[in-house]
Amino acid sequence: MSHEEVRGLLSRYAAGTLDPEASEVVRSHLATGCGDCLGEMFRRPVGLARTPPPAPEPPVDAAPPRRRRGPLVAGLALVVILPVVAGWAVVARTQRVEAERRAEADRRVLETRVVEAEVKRAELAQRLTALEQDVGAAQSEASRQAEAVRTTAEESAQLRGDLEAARASIAALMRRDGEIERQIGGVPDRQTVETIVGTPGVQLVQLDPVPPYDAARGHLLLHPARDAAVLYVFDLPPARAGTSYRVRLRRDDGQVDGPSLRPRPSGDAAVPLRLRGNGSRLSEVAVVLDPSGESVLVGRPAPAPR
Repeated sequence: MSHEEVRGLLSRYAAGTLDPEASEVVRSHLATGCGDCLGEMFRRPVGLARTPPPAPEPPVDAAPPRRRRGPLVAGLALVVILPVVAGWAVVARTQRVEAERRAEADRRVLETRVVEAEVKRAELAQRLTALEQDVGAAQSEASRQAEAVRTTAEESAQLRGDLEAARASIAALMRRDGEIERQIGGVPDRQTVETIVGTPGVQLVQLDPVPPYDAARGHLLLHPARDAAVLYVFDLPPARAGTSYRVRLRRDDGQVDGPSLRPRPSGDAAVPLRLRGNGSRLSEVAVVLDPSGESVLVGRPAPAPR
C-alpha cells in the first residue's frame, strides 16, 4: 500500500473503525518512522475522526441507539500509537548512536592512515638523503680516479720524454768517443774510466748515498768544457707523502740550480741536465728531497785541470 493510501486511512485508524488487516498495515507504516504520518496523528485530536454525516432520526418504535465507542477506540489507538512512537524514537536513537560509532571508527582509521603515510614519507626522505650522499661520494670518487689517471698519463708521457732526451744525450756523448760506449758499462772505478776516456775529457762523477739512504746509487756523466750532463740514479726510495725529488747543482761561484727529478716506481731515472756555463764550474751535484732539502745522494766533480 502506498504512502498516500496509508495517509488516507489515518483518521479511520485513529477512530478504530478499520478492519484488523488494514489496521496492521497502518501500524507497520507508522513503525517505519514516517514523519508526515506521525505528525498527522499527533495533530489530530484524540478520539476525533472526520465528522460523519448526521444519522437519520430513528423511528419511535425503534430500539434505543447503541452507545458510541469513540472514546474507547481513541484510547485504544493511543495505546497502539505510543509504543510505535516510542519504538521509532528508540530506532532513531540507535541509528544515531550507530552513525556516531561508525563516524568515530572512520576517523580513527583515517588518523591511522595519516600516521602511516607520514612514517612512510619520513622513511622515503631518509632513503633519498642517503641516496644523494651515495651519489655525491660516487661522483667524488670518479673525479678523483679520473684526475689520478690523467696525472699518471702526464707523468708517463713526461718520463718517456725525459728518457728519450737522456738517450739522445747519451748517444751524442757516445758518438764523441766510441771508446766510452764500449768500455764504460763494465768499469765501475771512476779513475779507470777517466783514464780510458782521458783524451775527450769526459768525467764519471759517482754520487754517494747519504745515511739512512744507503741503498741509493747514482753517477753523473760530465764534460768540463760543455754545458750539458746526464744524471743516472738507481734504487731511490719512494718519496714520502708531500715530498718530491730534486737535483741540486752547485757552482763554484755559489749559484745553485734545482731541476725536478721524477724517478720511476723502481727508483731509477736518467735525466739530462742543462748547466749554466760549462761543466768546469760545477762543484757539487746532489739528489735532495723537497721541501726539506734533505740530501739522498751527493757527488763532487774533480777540479778541471788548469
